[in-house]
Amino acid sequence: MKRIFLFCVILLSVHSVYAQDNKSADFTGNYQVEYYPDRKLNIYWENKNLMLEIVGQGKTGLTPLTGNTFSVNGLPHSTIEFIQDSQGRTIKFKLVLKVPGTEWNKISKDSASLNSSPENLQMYEGRYAQKGTGYQVIDIKTNSGHLTSQIPGETILDYYPLGQNKFIFKKDDFSSVYEFLQDKKGQINRIHSTESGPIVCAKVTDKTTTASSTKHNFTLRKDFTEADTLRGNLSLLRTCYDVLFYDLDVKVDPDTKSIQGNTIIRFRSVNDFKLFQIDLFANMKIEKIVFHDTMLSYTRKGDAVFVQFPEMIKQGTKDEIQIYYSGIPQVPDLTSLSGGFIWTHDKNGKPWIETVVQGSGASLWWPCKDHLSDKPDSMHITATVPAGLTVISNGRLIGKTDLSDKLVKFQWAVGYPMNNYSAVLYIGDYVHFSDQFVSAIQSFPLNYYCLSYNLDLDKQFVQQVKPLMTLYEKDFGPYPFPRDGYALVESPYGMEHQSAVSAGTFNNLYDGKPVDSIAHVIEFWHETAHEWWGNSVTCNDMADFWIHESFASYAEVLCYENFFGPAAAEEYLKKQDPGNKEPIIGFYDVNDFHMGDMYSKGMRMIASLRQSINNDSLFFSLLKGIQSKYKYQSINTADVISYFNKGTGADFTYLFDQYLRFGPIPKLLISKKTSGKDLEFRYKWNANVSNFSMPVKITAGKKEFFIYPITEWKSTSLINTLTDDIKIDNVHSYFLIEKTE
Repeated sequence: MKRIFLFCVILLSVHSVYAQDNKSADFTGNYQVEYYPDRKLNIYWENKNLMLEIVGQGKTGLTPLTGNTFSVNGLPHSTIEFIQDSQGRTIKFKLVLKVPGTEWNKISKDSASLNSSPENLQMYEGRYAQKGTGYQVIDIKTNSGHLTSQIPGETILDYYPLGQNKFIFKKDDFSSVYEFLQDKKGQINRIHSTESGPIVCAKVTDKTTTASSTKHNFTLRKDFTEADTLRGNLSLLRTCYDVLFYDLDVKVDPDTKSIQGNTIIRFRSVNDFKLFQIDLFANMKIEKIVFHDTMLSYTRKGDAVFVQFPEMIKQGTKDEIQIYYSGIPQVPDLTSLSGGFIWTHDKNGKPWIETVVQGSGASLWWPCKDHLSDKPDSMHITATVPAGLTVISNGRLIGKTDLSDKLVKFQWAVGYPMNNYSAVLYIGDYVHFSDQFVSAIQSFPLNYYCLSYNLDLDKQFVQQVKPLMTLYEKDFGPYPFPRDGYALVESPYGMEHQSAVSAGTFNNLYDGKPVDSIAHVIEFWHETAHEWWGNSVTCNDMADFWIHESFASYAEVLCYENFFGPAAAEEYLKKQDPGNKEPIIGFYDVNDFHMGDMYSKGMRMIASLRQSINNDSLFFSLLKGIQSKYKYQSINTADVISYFNKGTGADFTYLFDQYLRFGPIPKLLISKKTSGKDLEFRYKWNANVSNFSMPVKITAGKKEFFIYPITEWKSTSLINTLTDDIKIDNVHSYFLIEKTE
């Protein structure tokens, strides 16, 4: 998963910002536009800078002006003024955006509303796409002598006549004007929209409007509830059965942003039971649950569903149930790190959809046993969408059927075990081309999917796939899913969906930079590394998610080292600046999805392990060995530590414990005293782990060697060495240096 959980297309430019005063901490929080509750905003800290995010659109920095007023970086003359109550608490802000008018091109006519349209207002009706980006569309309809404007699935706004071909929406001091423009034939084909006045955004305490009660907010991680336990704990109602196979069949309606479908869960009973738990978010409706042509009774507690069988299911039995369901799945929310359906449009106005559910869980859109410890052996995914769209999912495409009611059905088959959050739907106006990866040990298909107008960009970008696969095969071992092949999919958001990974979009995500922009390339490296770290070898509790992200982040270093050289890899390591405030490991049994330091700090922890082993042949053999030993399995932190300890013949528990279980990083205390041409060099560790003893690489003049500090003072006499000759490597190993007398 990418490190910044930002969805859809970035519309705001991110510019450099200045550090803010801590007095502005009360400004942070979740806000929504008072007249438009679907538009959510977030004020938060990022690297000591106050940030504004329009959820689902983009983010930028805020720079102090006077008092409670800030300028919006990248948008000249745009400001935010925070408003406080009598007790000094921030309750809202006024946002004034000075932006040029926006052009919208007509892409379709809404013929369904023609009969009910009064007078000639029907000439304005239709769907319009924002010019340039095209990822935003609006539907214009008529209603009792005025027009309505709606982003599909969101709040309806009323626009009233202002003059010839002009309509206005007004709320307090804010107004939005639509001027409809005609082509040479007199037909309405465009809108020029302008906005003026402040937008008032009220502070809200509720982080999301979804019914799911599970917390995924990093700042509230200790406030766990029964819902979190039901989601994250392996109770007897979950361990009593093992999922063998999922058959998911879903119909997706982009206009209503809703889905309906059914899931077959084939299972093997581990123990005798009459009751077991499946998971489906509370905002999704269960229509019925069928077992042997009989409808089963069930009860719900939040997102947990308890299914009652009519008789005891005996240990060793293989059977299945089928769950029919429907609803409007939640949409992603950066403020709470929650996933969902990304509903957007490409620049031609066609629907562009992606499911991203890491952390929140697959049960936000389909019923399943939603726990990382239980991967099905295989899976079928069927999705039905409007004709003209393509569905890409995991595994191999095994069927496409045109249906009579302007719908098309796509069937995909996954031939390997897969964690639930990796199951994906990419839906859009896709084109496909393919290739083959061939090495000395394996071959498999390479499939590429991009939006129809990005074919040339995609063909340029995918030239990097074979070199990357060659590198990862060398460092991690064979590609884990050769029968299913490897697919690289352009999508609104980069993710490591198994055998169908995405590095994001070629258009706008990187602000017009070339397709070989290093940010895009790093994303591609990272998400592809997850095929090994996360998809093949999976953690069995969200608390150990570092197993996915830390190794995938270190893969970025290996790519720099291989493609650009060791010096470039070292510079990349230097740029990693973790917060070092909390342990990387989370809380167990509560689905503790948190991001924190598992990326940068985890990357530097793996680098420290490699430096400490000081034998690259052994280090890389262990990376490949852990992939071989735990292929398609779910493991925990103890498994990883035990494997490296056994493989090296040394005990590195202290190293993992320090970086994983404590926030601060270790300090190397040093003292240097000269005696003529010689130097007495004293050193010791100051660390949270009492037996911390990580070796440190030293350069003294032209000599390179290791010292072996412990938490008590040690000393070394260096002959013909000056104080300035000593260089301590705290790049490839991660620690602070503190000089003492």
